[in-house]
Amino acid sequence: SLRKKYHLEDWDKISKEVKEDLKKIPSIIYSTREKIVPYLGVRHIAGIKKWEPYAKARYIEYIHKKANDQVDFKADKSQFNVAFIGRFVPVKRGDIFYMIAKTIIRENPGYNIHFYMIGDGPLRQDIEQEVMREGLDNKIHITGFVENAAPYLKQMNLLLFTSEHEGLPMTLLEAISLGVPVASRDIASIRRVLCDGKCGFIAET
Repeated sequence: SLRKKYHLEDWDKISKEVKEDLKKIPSIIYSTREKIVPYLGVRHIAGIKKWEPYAKARYIEYIHKKANDQVDFKADKSQFNVAFIGRFVPVKRGDIFYMIAKTIIRENPGYNIHFYMIGDGPLRQDIEQEVMREGLDNKIHITGFVENAAPYLKQMNLLLFTSEHEGLPMTLLEAISLGVPVASRDIASIRRVLCDGKCGFIAET
């Protein structure tokens, strides 16, 4: 287990000292201290290096718990599944994801590969219409908004980022925690987390 691997005390029985130290960790994703999600790429967490393994382990455990939530979705494990997770807005460049999917499908008709666009936003209808017009709805699937994307992400073989820029995407940290490979455009914040391409794929665009 994660606790055994990191030699951690049980979360419900942690000492007052640990609780006080955890309060000093910046809440990068969530606003409440009870849902601390540390940045996996940092070397130190608020200067408290001794608690870094503890915080990371707690984060990974939290993501795995989220990923086990029951959802009405089941990807076919016999196919290669690629995901876009995010808002359908210009900066996320869902159009690029769609064009990549379309090109791969058209040029490799024998590939058993499916693309999932998970999210919602003002540009969703445009992409949906394009998918239907091109007759690609059997290979490109648009789920709409989901409250918790982790159970979907867990079933993917690749998470693809096509954004023009990003801060620290929650889905990136979730993918790393769940062991899902990541490919991305060359975005500084993602490059840092992916260790300059050693922990994922960075496209030179």
